[in-house]
Amino acid sequence: MKYLQKLIVPTGIKLTSIIHCSNNRQINCKSISSKATCPRCNKTSKRVHSYYDRKIRDLPLSGNSSILNLEAKKFYCLTPNCKQKVFTERMEEISSYSRYTERSKTMLTSLVIETSANKTSYLADLLQLPISPSTALRLVHSLAIDSHQPINTLGIDDWAIRKGVN
Repeated sequence: MKYLQKLIVPTGIKLTSIIHCSNNRQINCKSISSKATCPRCNKTSKRVHSYYDRKIRDLPLSGNSSILNLEAKKFYCLTPNCKQKVFTERMEEISSYSRYTERSKTMLTSLVIETSANKTSYLADLLQLPISPSTALRLVHSLAIDSHQPINTLGIDDWAIRKGVN
């Protein structure tokens, strides 16, 4: 069961139940961490403020889309002079404010690099990992450009100095 859980949910998350719907899997899970680090002052806190729910898309399971219904925690920052009084826990495989796991973002990013944003949206729907063309473009724009490798080939599109003159 532990090995199966590692395949289904990212690390640091405990699987509680799976609900099979018509064409998707609702995976209910919760965070197992008992402490978190404040993003502002980097001090560890164990004092839980509250819980909140996140819906995160993950890689498809057996041809069906999967959505993680994650119960995450908010913590109090116990440092007296820290301006961040309450903060949310950070997870290794789920970025802050992200609606996708890192493994699904990696797959979608490699897909959008090879195709257009509209084609990625179409193919992702077929792969049961729906994404809009706008989100696909945001994935590409968020990539870091490696400046250490020399440019071997440079493509230039045709252009005109004056409008209508080729």
